[in-house]
Order: sequence, then C-alpha cells, then structure tokens
Amino acid sequence: MLRIEDYYTDAPSAGIITMLEKPEVVNRLLNTLICNFRGFDFMKLKINMHPVREELEEFNNLNNHYLGQMQMLHAYYDGHQIALKRILKDINYDTHLNTKVYSPVVGCPIDCSYCYTKRVVDHFEITDNYRKPVFRGFYKMMKDADGNDVPELFNIENENPIDWFLTYMSDFGCWKPDWQENVLQQIIAANAIKRRKDRCVEPFSLSQSVLTVSI
Repeated sequence: MLRIEDYYTDAPSAGIITMLEKPEVVNRLLNTLICNFRGFDFMKLKINMHPVREELEEFNNLNNHYLGQMQMLHAYYDGHQIALKRILKDINYDTHLNTKVYSPVVGCPIDCSYCYTKRVVDHFEITDNYRKPVFRGFYKMMKDADGNDVPELFNIENENPIDWFLTYMSDFGCWKPDWQENVLQQIIAANAIKRRKDRCVEPFSLSQSVLTVSI
C-alpha cells in the first residue's frame, strides 16, 4: 500500500514551480504514483495550481511569456500534501525515458463507460465538459533561413528520438478534420527536419478507439 510518510508532508516547501501545462502535470503525477504505489486511488488526489509571477522577483529578467506560464503546484492525497520535490524528475518532460505525453485535444464525445481519461479530466476539472473536445492549437508553422517549415508544437533539436503520445486525453477519430490536419502538418515538418539532419525520426502515436497509429 501507499506509504504516506514516505512521499507526503504538510511542509509549505512541498510546492514546486513548474512551466508544464495542467494536463501534462496531471499525466506525469498520475503515471508516477500509479506505477509506484499499489492501491493508489487517484480519486483521493487533488491538484491546485497558482500563478506565482509576484513571487518570482529573482526571475524578473525572464521573457514575460514564460514568466506568465510559471505556476505553483500543490497536490493533496487524502488530506496530505505531496512532497513533490522528491518526484520532480518524474513530473517533468520524461526525458530520462525519451517519452513525452502531450494532448493537443482534451475531451471525447464517445462517452465509453470504461473511460479512465474522462474520470481524470472531470476529477481535476481540466475542461468544463469532457464530452466537448477542446483543441489547444492552432499551431503555427514558421520558416528557417532556407525556407523550410519549422513546427511550433515539437522540439526537434534533440539528438535522440522522442516517443510522442498525443492522444492521452482524447481520441484521434473525434478530432475535427482541421485539427487533425494542423497536428499532422506539425508532425511531418518535425520529421522532415530530422531527415535533413540525418537523425532518427520521432515516433508519434495517435490512438483512435481500439486502433493506435504510429507515424
């Protein structure tokens, strides 16, 4: 069973600063706890995030865009606050596993009775209504000095390939056609850059009900 005294504390220092967006914070945290603790019940977990711009005077030279994204994260399990600093590497970008989970769309209208993701999204109030998918784009396409496409969505500067999973909180078959086109264009452009640099391309997984397609 989960040992509260090992990973939880009421100390104020348990809060951490993160630049991750809320769905990805939830993904990282749940995956870490579910994989490490038998008997973990995410329904007992509550997450609160607070903007900390006023508290970050030492970072006032940061670009305002990034500063505005920084938030304090507090998580509580059955009344106990998680000592998040102990699992910081696990709720960040998973670079140690070469895996990233990002959800361009949050929500699905199918309403399967067994849907774990719906319970997660509703429990943490990530969207107002899970059955009404929300697209987090549209993602822009820029150009490099040679006129090649450079996607906004993916970091393609890494030496090693990253395994992307893009439908943790949605079903690809329920995306609107222009959402699908926008994300697929980002994927194609990202791997085109890898090919021009003679690097391994990135695998991108898009799940559709019982079907998973890797690109």
